[in-house]
Amino acid sequence: MAISSTLENLPLNQKSKDELYQLSETFNHMMERIETKYTETQRTLLPILKRH
Repeated sequence: MAISSTLENLPLNQKSKDELYQLSETFNHMMERIETKYTETQRTLLPILKRH
């Protein structure tokens, strides 16, 4: 199961570059990194766990 199937990016208003925009951009980037690491971990651990 991918994390992205349950979470969505926060919409960003390109016209506004205020604190809320920056926070949303940071949050979206953080979630992308978490999903990437989650996928990498799954790819690494699943074969190991299936052997035991």
